[in-house]
Amino acid sequence: MPDRHACQASCLWCGQLLRSLPAGRPIRTRDWGGDDTVYTYVPCSHCRSLVLINPPPAELMGQHYRDDYGPYQQPLAISLAPLRLPDREALAARATPRQPLQILDYGPGSGAWLACARLTFPAIAMAAVDFDPAVSGQRLAWLQQPVALLAPEEFLATAHRWDVINFSHSLEHVANPVTVLERAIEQLNPGGLLLIDAPSVDSLSLRIWGPCWQGLEAPRHLSIPAANQVVRLLCHQRLQLRRRFTYGSAALFQRTLEQASQPPCPWPRRILIRAGRAVCGDGLLNRCCGRLGLATSFRLIASKPVSGP
Repeated sequence: MPDRHACQASCLWCGQLLRSLPAGRPIRTRDWGGDDTVYTYVPCSHCRSLVLINPPPAELMGQHYRDDYGPYQQPLAISLAPLRLPDREALAARATPRQPLQILDYGPGSGAWLACARLTFPAIAMAAVDFDPAVSGQRLAWLQQPVALLAPEEFLATAHRWDVINFSHSLEHVANPVTVLERAIEQLNPGGLLLIDAPSVDSLSLRIWGPCWQGLEAPRHLSIPAANQVVRLLCHQRLQLRRRFTYGSAALFQRTLEQASQPPCPWPRRILIRAGRAVCGDGLLNRCCGRLGLATSFRLIASKPVSGP
């Protein structure tokens, strides 16, 4: 029973025991592209993060990352652009051909973010962390530039220092996000930047569509972090929060509507789906949700003080 699992599990983001009476109703959903297993997310009563309490065994998780998994698809060149970062000029000034900026992407997917980082800074050395470094190397070959690939356990053990570390929708995929985040902060050079993107528990789409919300992505997402909890962790590590906002996309919203329209689909839901499709094309809903902090994903950018620990 889900309640039994909840009593035995702890929140991945604050460590509190997930009680049998959580902060809200559990969300039960399925792997949209896989089997019919029902996965259950329980909200933490302490930090409000969602935690998957019945994930598949770790050795079987790779089966849920097929070759057609969206983030693995090579991006179009027209979609690549320099990154909008605070202190970009100061960081760029550090780089020389002999001492390039040390850039790490945790969970590089298709390599799109690394390509944008290359457009941003004049000289960089690229590295990435991936569950399967060999396969990841094949996906990143189109960059035509060396990328040092690390397995997650190698990242935790390395003493390397980085100028920019990017977690673009990757922390929700790991079973030890706080440990990974704390280790990244230790490895970050003073004056360096830490970038975090993740699905948001405050998403209006999650509140309306529940198990149909595309941000759950069960069972690949082991948790959906609460942005406020992540900010608390960053501040506890004495990082300076430079930017915080939420964002979404019409394409992702459309995927949620497609899932919600699957039978059985009662008439109140059909009305909501029609209304959603009427506004998702022009991006108005995304802009409004972004301004109100209710969009699908959040982004945090923090810097490590030069005089910090």
